[in-house]
Amino acid sequence: MYVPHPHTSDVLANILMDQCVFQYNLENKISSIVVDNYTTNNSMMDILCGKFETNYLILGGKFLHMRCSAHILNLIVKDGLSVMVMALREFVLVLPFALQLLKDLRSLRTRFVF
Repeated sequence: MYVPHPHTSDVLANILMDQCVFQYNLENKISSIVVDNYTTNNSMMDILCGKFETNYLILGGKFLHMRCSAHILNLIVKDGLSVMVMALREFVLVLPFALQLLKDLRSLRTRFVF
């Protein structure tokens, strides 16, 4: 489906309603819409909530807007990996000094063996 620029929440909501929901007579058959956490999608879902009849929606539309669990998991993994990458970079920076210290301690141990 083609969505013209700009991709504002109004444009997205109108395209979704006109080219999907109304075209396929889904207005009374939708229980939820899954989108990622993009801010425009949140605004679009606010607009869409007002366009559906709440008596056809589960719990009056409380579950119409569902966030994509795969997208949330991706964000969590990215955040965790960035922490690990920073720790690994610090380790790589310190490693040559640690190896030199270990070498120096071994040479001291051999000099002071009784």
